[in-house]
Amino acid sequence: MDPVFLATVTSAITHLAMEVMNGVASEASVSLWKTISEKLGFSATPRKEELAPLVAGKLQTDQDLACVIADLLQNKLSSTDVTALVGRIDAKGAKVTVIHTVNVSSGGFTISN
Repeated sequence: MDPVFLATVTSAITHLAMEVMNGVASEASVSLWKTISEKLGFSATPRKEELAPLVAGKLQTDQDLACVIADLLQNKLSSTDVTALVGRIDAKGAKVTVIHTVNVSSGGFTISN
């Protein structure tokens, strides 16, 4: 699995779960976390310090699951920070390039990642 895709989806899931655990998530976010945690096979939400490694471990071994969850994140929370993390990633059968900064000027543009 592409490491950038794995890290991005893991970060998005962890961010979503932390919002839920901290009581600041919307009803849609809580519902989505429930769906994702079931897909990951969690019977209960892991402790905060265990969450990211557990999520990454499960996604690393199941790319289909990672793609399903990325699709859920993209389609269910279109206006949150979580989808800002995964909104432009489509890693199905392709390499992913993440661009952090695009500087546009009259002389052209520069890209940095």
